[in-house]
Amino acid sequence: MGLQPDVYTQLQQTATLVIHNAWTVNFNFPLAAFKPHLQGVVNLINFATRSPQAPHIFFLSSISSVMGHRNSESGLLPETILTTTTPAPNGYANSKYIAEHLIDYAEKQQEEQQNDHQQARAAPSFSFARVGQVAGAVRSPGLWNRAEWFPSLVQSSRHIQALPDTLAEVLVELALLGAADNYGCPSATSSSRSVQVYHAVNLHSQSWDLIRPVVADALLAQGKDNTGKTIETIPLCEWVQRVRRDIEIASASSLADAKNKSLGEKDLQALLKQNPAAKLLDFFQGLEMEHTQSVVFEWVHTAKMREVTRGGGCTA
Repeated sequence: MGLQPDVYTQLQQTATLVIHNAWTVNFNFPLAAFKPHLQGVVNLINFATRSPQAPHIFFLSSISSVMGHRNSESGLLPETILTTTTPAPNGYANSKYIAEHLIDYAEKQQEEQQNDHQQARAAPSFSFARVGQVAGAVRSPGLWNRAEWFPSLVQSSRHIQALPDTLAEVLVELALLGAADNYGCPSATSSSRSVQVYHAVNLHSQSWDLIRPVVADALLAQGKDNTGKTIETIPLCEWVQRVRRDIEIASASSLADAKNKSLGEKDLQALLKQNPAAKLLDFFQGLEMEHTQSVVFEWVHTAKMREVTRGGGCTA
């Protein structure tokens, strides 16, 4: 886990609740790039199973992990471990799917050991929440990670002076879920030994059509000389083309000025700072092809947990 031995031992002897939210958010990375993160999940499981405190491990997964699953009977994605042969949309989503199953396997192994050896010592428990878009702190100062897809979209839209007209279904889950800490005591409503699954999604989502004008006004308000200017609304495919064309033109211009055959890392990062969505073109192109039915996430266990935490019935 990258800790000094004495720190590791102290945590293992004292920690009762561990929240795991350290994961690279990059939709372009292949599954293999997330191997260190998956190893981290295994390390955390080993940490918990060897602790005398039998801590609760709470993992923040992603709604993308189960986007390939379809329930033809109810249309709902249940708050359970799901097994599907349909691959998730990208390496990031697949890595979260695998992490969920690693946690489920660990829980089942613990249960088997308890039954086989009739152990009296308490065993660690596990739960996770499939989250949509977590937008940063609510109760304290904080900053939304600018490397993520939505801040990148906003910055690039400011740069090219245009917003896409649609974002398919992906923005349905865009919510100020900075209150994800409401799920910080996941075992409070159940004595079951199975992994508890929660869906931290926005039940009162707004369409991009309603959000887009707010974003446009905010972008114009940031500029010093924007009097009379507007932010265009253009088709998503055209927006992607403009983002790509801008970075290509800027790269060519930088090469001409420097009289080099290749763009240096410093120059490239400067261009991407202005137009960060250029790093996520594959992701945004994928949105152009999204015409699938909206996914509905079950919210029964999650609603119970929210009531407990709002009522102050949980401390950590």
